[in-house]
Amino acid sequence: MLFFIILSFLIGFILRIIPLFSQGFWLDEAASFHLAYNFSPWLSFFKPPDIDNPPFYEILLHFWIKMFGISYYTVRLPSLIFSLGTMFMVWKIAQIFHKKLSSYILFIMAISSFQIHYAWQARMYSLLIFLSSLSLYLFIKFVSKIFNNEKINKKEILIFSLINFLGLITNYSFFIFLISLGILVLFIFKKRILKVLAKYKQSFYLIIFLHFLFSLFIFTFYFLPRRHMFFNNSLWIKPPNFSSVILLVNTLANSGTDMFLNNPQLNFLSLSSFLVTGIFFLFFLTFNFPKKLKLLKQVIFTLFFIPIIIAIAFSLLTQRSVFIPRFLVFSNTVFNLGLGTWFFLLWQSRKSSKNKLIKRISYFIFLILFVLNIRNNWFLNFNSYSFYILPDYKRAIQSLKNSITSNDRVIVFPDYAQPLFNYYWQSFDKNKIVDDNFTKTIYIYKFKDEILAEDYWRSRSKQIIVDVVDFCQQKKFDQLYLGEMIEILQCKVD
Repeated sequence: MLFFIILSFLIGFILRIIPLFSQGFWLDEAASFHLAYNFSPWLSFFKPPDIDNPPFYEILLHFWIKMFGISYYTVRLPSLIFSLGTMFMVWKIAQIFHKKLSSYILFIMAISSFQIHYAWQARMYSLLIFLSSLSLYLFIKFVSKIFNNEKINKKEILIFSLINFLGLITNYSFFIFLISLGILVLFIFKKRILKVLAKYKQSFYLIIFLHFLFSLFIFTFYFLPRRHMFFNNSLWIKPPNFSSVILLVNTLANSGTDMFLNNPQLNFLSLSSFLVTGIFFLFFLTFNFPKKLKLLKQVIFTLFFIPIIIAIAFSLLTQRSVFIPRFLVFSNTVFNLGLGTWFFLLWQSRKSSKNKLIKRISYFIFLILFVLNIRNNWFLNFNSYSFYILPDYKRAIQSLKNSITSNDRVIVFPDYAQPLFNYYWQSFDKNKIVDDNFTKTIYIYKFKDEILAEDYWRSRSKQIIVDVVDFCQQKKFDQLYLGEMIEILQCKVD
C-alpha cells in the first residue's frame, strides 16, 4: 500500500513537471507575473490591481519572486506545489472514510488531465483547488464530529474560516464553493438540521459571524470601488447554452478539452463523452454504498452539480458570465473522488455473483473515462502542436529579435504583455541588441473599461492596425501575430 501511494505521488509529480518546463509562458501567466512584480503587496491587499481576481495569489507570488528570482520555471513552481498539496489533501479526505479507498483516489488525482493542466501554469487556480480541498477536509471532519456527538473546538473553526477567507481573496468563485457547502449541510442533516443547529449553535454562530466579516471586507474593498465592472459582460466568456453545459460537464469530468468555452461546438466525441459521464453518475447514484461511505456519496454528488447550477443561474441572471471550468475547479476534485470511490467499490465486490452485467458495464464505462483522460492529457498538457496548447511566444520573439535593425522600433501591447516580452527578449544573446531602446515598450492600444467585449473583439485587429499605421506615419511595417491578446509589431521609423 505504501509503495502504491509513493508511486502515485511520483507519477503525479512527473506528469506535472514535464509541461511546466516544456510549455511556453502565455499571456495570463504574464499578467500574474506583471501584477506580482510591479505592485506593492500591502497596497494590493486592500486595492487589487486586477479587476477580475482578488490579490492573494499575486501577493504570494510577489514574495516567492523575491526569494527565488525570476524565470518562468520558478514563477510556475508554486502552482506545482499547491497541486501536489491538493493530491495530499484529497488522499486525507479519502482516509477519513476508508484507508484502502485513499490509494485509488490518489492515483486518479495523479493522472487527472484537469488537475495537471492547472498544476504547471503561473495562475491562481492551483491555489484555489488546494484551498477548496483543505476546506472540504475540515468540513468533513466537522460533520463526522457532529455524527459522533463530539465537540468542535474554536481553534478548528478559526482555521476553517481563515482557509475560506484565503479562498475568497484568491478567486471570487470560492463564494460558489461556500454556498455549495451550505446546501450540502441541508442535504446531509435534512430534518435533523434544526436539532443540529441547536446543539452546535455556538460553533455555527461563530462560523457565520466570521464569514460575514470576511464577506463584508471583500464587499467593502473589492466590490464597491469597482461595482460598475462586476456585472458587465466578461471579456470573452459567452453566456451558458446547451453546448457549453455539455462541454463544461465533460471538462470537469476529465473528458473534455474545452477549458475556456469561448466558442463551444459539439461533435460526436463531446456528445459521447457527455453520455458516458451521465451513465457514470447514474450508476454512481444508484450504487449501493456501504453506510460509512454514504456521506462521501452526498459530498461528491452535491459538490459536482450544485456549483454548475449556481454558475448557470448567476450567468443567466447577470451580464457577468462565470460559466467556465477554471471557476469551478473544485467540482473536478470531487469528480475524481467519485471516480476513485466507484472503482474501489467495483473492485471490492468483484468476487460477488450479484449484478454481474451491471459490473461489466461499469468497468467498461470506467475504462472509457480513463482513456478519455489520457487523450485529454495529450491535448491539454503535452502536445505542443495541438490547438489547445498556448502560443510559442519564445520562438516568435526570438524570430523578431533576429530580424531587427538599427532603424526598427518594437511595439508591444497591451501593457500587461510587457513582462512576457521583456523576459524572452532579455533571455536571448544581448550582443544582437543594436540599441537598448529596443527593449522599451510603447503602448499604443489599451483596453478601455467602457468598451464591451464583443465590440473589442470585433474591432481589435482593425483598431490595432489603424493605431500602428498612424504611429508609423504610414511607413512600411512588418507584423508578427502571436495569438491570444498580444501583438508584437516591427515598425520602420525614421
